[in-house]
Amino acid sequence: MKTKDLKARHVYYYTAGAEWVKVKYLRKTNEGYVFTADGVENTLTKQSVEQYIQEP
Repeated sequence: MKTKDLKARHVYYYTAGAEWVKVKYLRKTNEGYVFTADGVENTLTKQSVEQYIQEP
């Protein structure tokens, strides 16, 4: 997914692991793109977003 298409507070799937994980996009920072899953925030790089984030 292209980073320009991300929408705050929308739900996406993170597909890098063995199972897909539902994540919610929060915001863009200087370090990358912040997502939350199960109350834990993680920052992904542009490359990771483009490879592993998909719309449901």
